Amino acid sequence: MACPYDIEEYGDEELVVALTEFVNMAMLGDIGSMMRAESTDTCYGLSASFLDLIDASMPLGTFLVHHPKKLLECFEKAVADVQNTVFPEFLASWENGEIPDLAWPPTKKPKFHVRITNLPVNQDSTKGSLPRSCDIGRFVCVRGTVIRTGQPKMLEWKRVYKCALCHNEFEKEADLTAQDPFPYPVRCESGMTPACTGRKFTLVQQTGDVDCHDYQEIKIQEQMHTLGVGSIPRSIHVIMMEDLVDVMKPGDDVTITGEVIQKWKNLFPEERCDVEIMIQANNIKINNQDGRGEGVTDELQNEFIEFWKKHDWDHRLNRS
Repeated sequence: MACPYDIEEYGDEELVVALTEFVNMAMLGDIGSMMRAESTDTCYGLSASFLDLIDASMPLGTFLVHHPKKLLECFEKAVADVQNTVFPEFLASWENGEIPDLAWPPTKKPKFHVRITNLPVNQDSTKGSLPRSCDIGRFVCVRGTVIRTGQPKMLEWKRVYKCALCHNEFEKEADLTAQDPFPYPVRCESGMTPACTGRKFTLVQQTGDVDCHDYQEIKIQEQMHTLGVGSIPRSIHVIMMEDLVDVMKPGDDVTITGEVIQKWKNLFPEERCDVEIMIQANNIKINNQDGRGEGVTDELQNEFIEFWKKHDWDHRLNRS
């Protein structure tokens, strides 16, 4: 179903303001817990309920499903604004001894991500099967079994290039939709007016700390009991980043919430493009403890009901 609202009518600032109101209403507790944590290098996940979001603002919840990348960026800007606003008061409370159980001073955390929970069960967001090409760019929730986990890696997130023509520098972020996250720039992005026509660039060696993110790819497969007779289970790769890395193992039953993206392999002249559908995970839930009765199909359940209807009179069988 197409998005009933036009996101172009809402500017980024308007979205941030609306999301700031929601953060103040529903997420102050999580932000306070994050500021109480000792480490400033760890990436923290802040839970936000989709049901609470759509109850507070129908357009925001709809934009999350249909335009997840833009809305999540605005969401994290809103969280950063709220953290900056409440931090001085929180620090003053600690200095006045009003938080006696905190042994170290609270700190603002630069690394965090909003993790969306409680997506409703409908055809747009919660999928009974793995997503297809029509779901690209949407925020979905799928359930499957982990069949492979890749080795956790360190992904360089930003690089700086220098144009050989105008000698200006510009920054590029890693592109998760490409096989090579840092393809060679095709044009100068220095923002000059008129635009620079340079086509040769050199990589600027960064001094100090390099911006890197934890990165891992896993593969999940559809669960057999959700498929019809004779169906072959499909599988899909899932990108895990930051605090989601290395938290599951093969065989785990998981529910994954995230954006459906397409990953392009290297392009060559006169050859067919090779594109793979993937999920960039926003949140995960391990359901290993929720497996009671999963393998019971409707036919098997009806067979049990009919059996006990026929043998309800046999007390010896009931006791056994």
